[in-house]
Amino acid sequence: MKKKTIFASLLAAFLLCFAYSCMQEQVDELDNESFYERSKPLIMDAMRKYDSYFPEEGIMELRSWKDAGGIAVKPLWQYANVYGDKDYHAAEFLLDSEKGFDYATPESADKFKKTRDRRYRTSQTNFVYLVEKKTGREIMFLMTLVPDLSYIESTKFKPFDKMSYLKRDKKYSGYIFFHNMEGRYVNGWRYSSGEITHTVTANEEEADFDIVSTRSLVCTTHYLVWYVEECKFWGNASGENWGWDCTSWYEYQPLYTSCIDDGTGDGNYNSGGGSSGDGGSGNSGGTFNGLALNCSLNSEGVQLLYDKIEEMKQECIYNYMFNTISGNKQFTIITTNPGMSTYGGYNPNTGVLFFQNNSEIPSAFPEEFFHLYQDWRYEGISQYLNTTGHPNIEFEVKVLHDLMNYMNCSFWGAPFGSPLESEYSNWLLQLIDKTPLTYNDIMTHKYNGYGYFDFLWSFRQSHPSGNYPINSGLFPALLQDVFSNSGCS
Repeated sequence: MKKKTIFASLLAAFLLCFAYSCMQEQVDELDNESFYERSKPLIMDAMRKYDSYFPEEGIMELRSWKDAGGIAVKPLWQYANVYGDKDYHAAEFLLDSEKGFDYATPESADKFKKTRDRRYRTSQTNFVYLVEKKTGREIMFLMTLVPDLSYIESTKFKPFDKMSYLKRDKKYSGYIFFHNMEGRYVNGWRYSSGEITHTVTANEEEADFDIVSTRSLVCTTHYLVWYVEECKFWGNASGENWGWDCTSWYEYQPLYTSCIDDGTGDGNYNSGGGSSGDGGSGNSGGTFNGLALNCSLNSEGVQLLYDKIEEMKQECIYNYMFNTISGNKQFTIITTNPGMSTYGGYNPNTGVLFFQNNSEIPSAFPEEFFHLYQDWRYEGISQYLNTTGHPNIEFEVKVLHDLMNYMNCSFWGAPFGSPLESEYSNWLLQLIDKTPLTYNDIMTHKYNGYGYFDFLWSFRQSHPSGNYPINSGLFPALLQDVFSNSGCS
């Protein structure tokens, strides 16, 4: 983290403007009596709902990434933008915060460093309160606007004048991020000239200064810059000498993954099954009750995947795994990639789940879900991707999949093109006769002298992962969890 100390004498009013990026001029103030009377009911509802969520001090914490310490923030009720559309009543409020903070794209950050013009390092975070007109449902969240360099300059340094949750400038370029009422990142979008180009997820790591962006056919891992500024007032007893000491530092924002949107992105806040303040969760936006942070499948793909998940939950082992992983691990995005050579895939480096097309979703999803679960159980399977241990990871998934099929009297999929195909199939048949089947059974039972690790070595000879060595010390944590803790047999 780079730090730089700045000593300056600042007026309190200027400091307030300084902390909020001089945004007061862009909103309606409640000093206007007619505006206040028209807007008072909705503003009072917003205050009531917010206070019910934070009944004591009314302060929430905004986090820059999953495990980061939060910055205390709360709405400034006297600065409100009250408006609506055909579906919602809306009120947006500036934030008071214990520290000033801004996000910036790397390009804007570079321009700030060169010019020292702080208008280049600017973002705006508002508290948003919505009321759905038809149902009366209340929704609360934080929205952050991070304009890019071109948009900042094209608006003559007024990038927020035409931006609100329901009404956005048709020329906007930059990012829009959403945080829930727990202050945690939920979802985001990348815009170019008013069009959504990417869905954006926040990774759990903080980037290094020398990070190199990684790219795939559809996703890019990158960073933003996050500035935080603390100022303390000082003065003597007579009041003759006073001022502000400001310690300013910046650090690279944690990594983000932007994946190309397929045209179905709506730019909205998606609670993802978390705390949105509306008391609800569900499959909003295709997140499948929190299994994914974002989803860019079209409506057909969403329905296919939703139906497959519901079908899988009828089986004891799948249901245990869904319930166990909930809140512990998520796909960053579920999408399609017609250019991929396989039917489906999970990238543990980015958390992205790919399907070649919608028709492959029902058959490809179970295996990739197993890999997501492995990613959590092993605390990251990327350490074994295309290196020592890769065959272990793939074979473990195959064994679990085959055992579940055999338990359901479905005997397809077991062969793997090696001399031990027959022994492997009979080994599975003998295992499912054990009630209950335990992890110890899987690891110790043998058929004609062949056991788990013998079949692993045979599997390696015929599987693409066979280009990489087996890790003889890596035991199957997924199988151990399922057959020791699920209660399924």
